[in-house]
Parts: sequence; structure tokens; C-alpha cells
Amino acid sequence: NNLSKIDDYALSNIAVLRSLVLSMNQLNSLNENTFSSLFRLRYLNLSFNYLEILNEKHFRDLIQLKILDLSNNLIKYVFDNSFMNLNNLETLYICFNPITNLVKTNQTLKGLGNLKLFYIPTDTYLNEFI
Repeated sequence: NNLSKIDDYALSNIAVLRSLVLSMNQLNSLNENTFSSLFRLRYLNLSFNYLEILNEKHFRDLIQLKILDLSNNLIKYVFDNSFMNLNNLETLYICFNPITNLVKTNQTLKGLGNLKLFYIPTDTYLNEFI
């Protein structure tokens, strides 16, 4: 695949979607409303892209999401509340990213009370924030 961007609301007409695989594309950023109205989505795979930053607006509407794969990107920054509305998330893959900075508060992982599996690399600075 060669997707380099997904426009805001491009996926809004498929609100019943439960699984979305966007891995192995050329995505380097997400728009604030890329996943708007995907309230039923349970699985999202964004692995093997070129994403660099996560913020609180990217996943805010994915309230039913159970599995999120962000592995093998170029994620450097994960800002506070990036996963805030993901109350049903059980598995988060964020390994194989050059994470160098997290906002230094306990808000980064806020809302992940149901998280059972959290895959992070052991050689990043992430460990000092957990």
C-alpha cells in the first residue's frame, strides 16, 4: 500500500467498521478527525508506517477499541491524554518506536484501566515514566 495520508472524515461513511488495517503504508501523521465517527471500531493496526507524534485528538472517538497496534513507526512523542478515551483498550503495541519524549506527568496512560497487554521496547526512555 502507498497511502501517505487520510483526509479528515474520509472514513466517516463506514461507521459500522469493526476492524481497520492500515499497516505498511506511508502514513507520517494523522489528522484530528481521521477516525471520527468510528465508534464501533475494535481493532486498529497502524504498524509499519512513519507516524511520529500521538496526541489526544487522534483516537478520541474510538471508544470501543480493544487492540491498537502502533509498532514499527517513528513515534518520538506521546503527549498527555493520547489514549484518554480508550477505556476498552486491552492491548497496546507501541514497541519498535524511537520514543524519546513523553510529557512527564501521569496523564499519558490515563484512561487505560482495562489494559492487559502493553508492549514497549526496553531500550527506550519510556520506562522512566511508568
